[in-house]
Amino acid sequence: MENRHPKHLSYSSLSKFETCPRCWWLGYVKNIWPPKNENLIFGKKIHEATYKFIKTGEQPLDTIQYTSTFKKLYPNPTFVAIEQEFLVPFINPLTKEELPVPIKGYIDWVDESGWLHDIKTSSRPYARNRVDDDKQLTLYAYAYRRLFGKEERGVRFDVFVKNVKPICIPYSSCRTDEQIAAAWNWAQDIWWQIERMVKDGNPPEKHTQNCWNPDYEKGGVENASIM
Repeated sequence: MENRHPKHLSYSSLSKFETCPRCWWLGYVKNIWPPKNENLIFGKKIHEATYKFIKTGEQPLDTIQYTSTFKKLYPNPTFVAIEQEFLVPFINPLTKEELPVPIKGYIDWVDESGWLHDIKTSSRPYARNRVDDDKQLTLYAYAYRRLFGKEERGVRFDVFVKNVKPICIPYSSCRTDEQIAAAWNWAQDIWWQIERMVKDGNPPEKHTQNCWNPDYEKGGVENASIM
């Protein structure tokens, strides 16, 4: 096995390892990724259309049924950043311990009032506690504080629900230092597991029961651009 220690971590890599270490190894060590499915393609299309509306007020015709519902929520959206990239040291706010590697990611939309938005597509509305517990939004909040030197106003999912008549539902929450510390502990635990697996050169032979696509390595795509 190639000795390929990650130079950084992201929510995507952490959650993939937590769900299925073999999938993580195939992607982040062997560079074999599942082909993009229809949901990913659709999600990217909605992201791009929403970004265009926020920046210019324009609504592409092929996605106007979705962006028009977004416009009802945000008739005059403001932005400080769209797809704000971050690569920052991950320091536990309570213990001041630092993770051995930085965390990397992209915040979909930062508005002028300090809300951090994550744009999602779904076949059904989210459960209320999902926004309160989501670790990706916790990492967004931490990264924002590192980049901008102040606390965010809050974090929010903007969820496009794919009904016969699409709707966009906002789910808002906030983040505390205790939640960021919990996310740091989660990331540290996974980092230790990754380190051991890469050092030992002994990846799992089977996918976990929670793996969403255990057969993808049969038709995987090499050199895909995935964080």
